[in-house]
Amino acid sequence: MQGGWVEFKLWLSNCYGSNWKTIPMLAKLPEVNWGRLVHAYGAADDVPGLIRGLASSRPKWRRKAMQELYVNIWHQGTVYEATGYAVPFLIGLLEAEVVQDKPEILMLLSEIARGNSYHEVHQHGFLKEQAQTPEWQGAIRKELVWVRAAKEAVLAGKPIYLKLLAHPEMKVRESAPYLLACLPRESVGMADELWKRLHEEREPQVRASLILAIGVITTDRNLAEQQFEQLLLDERDPVVRLAVAMSLMRLTGGKMREDVVVILLEAIANPELVSKEFGKSPWADAGNIEAQVSEYLSLLTGEAAGRAVPLLAKALASADAYSALSITSAMLSLAFERKPMPKDTRVNELSERQRLVLASILQSDTAWICNGNMSDILRGYGVPSWRNKLEIFLKTEDGDRSSFHSSGTPT
Repeated sequence: MQGGWVEFKLWLSNCYGSNWKTIPMLAKLPEVNWGRLVHAYGAADDVPGLIRGLASSRPKWRRKAMQELYVNIWHQGTVYEATGYAVPFLIGLLEAEVVQDKPEILMLLSEIARGNSYHEVHQHGFLKEQAQTPEWQGAIRKELVWVRAAKEAVLAGKPIYLKLLAHPEMKVRESAPYLLACLPRESVGMADELWKRLHEEREPQVRASLILAIGVITTDRNLAEQQFEQLLLDERDPVVRLAVAMSLMRLTGGKMREDVVVILLEAIANPELVSKEFGKSPWADAGNIEAQVSEYLSLLTGEAAGRAVPLLAKALASADAYSALSITSAMLSLAFERKPMPKDTRVNELSERQRLVLASILQSDTAWICNGNMSDILRGYGVPSWRNKLEIFLKTEDGDRSSFHSSGTPT
């Protein structure tokens, strides 16, 4: 948090003009004792001013307020005591016509709906021993109460999100299905509403979002599969067809449908055909279509997996650091059939596909920018988890991994 924010927040709370004063829900902000609630950086007394900031007519103020909410009531995937109290006011902003940036508010609510406890997330890795203490476990129990409260608060807005499926702004209609798919699974009854909207919607990007949401929440998998198969026959838009292929892959658990495999492989081989539209979708992984599609390709087996690996290796060579993590994970899954490499494996015992995957990872500079995350992924597959050790392993044709600890860290 920057020091200049304190003054900015105080000014922001009182000087935005009339927009927030016209929203009935925001009049209730003082009824919450924000100073007694906590978020990622302590007392949450800055939250009401930031929520009012989202209703500003000034884009800069809205952007600043949203950025700050993304680091305090939701922080890198974790939520806090103040989060659940803030959610009803965020939902109130969605109902107000004067409020702009509704897609951004929907995305913040989506992240909150998937939020976790800070101490639960950080109980692994180098904090493993500390996490066994009664204090740490007590913190997890307390934070899980906050997590449940935040998720229930987001769930309470479901009627509003369903209404926004027909909003005149395309980006709102595209973001609402994503949020609905992030809700707790007891909300699966809304699939019928999404199908209804799909039949009425004409915008390809929105149709793709509705299809992906249906693939996540439907309870009638057989019916959904049949309807998606028909869509593949009728639909010509490449973004919509890609969404159908992804949903079919999800619903069938990776069943080898050649038409679906071809669509997914085409998206990796020629991402420019869909990246312009799909890259801006809430479903896109940091805007990188290759990273998103790679998660579905990781379900492939046999000959189809063999076709996917070279394309993923090519995508990895030009991927950004964040996308490289998803692509690497998918490549390892395909190469090692979702199982760790046996402990005493020698390089000359690797298959050609496995060698290609490990060599591609080694050669990718961006893959090692987030080296801690990359090491975790490699360690999960029993692969030397540091670049220099992976290089030594691959160059030692008759050697094994005796120079590594069982954890994969260098000796």
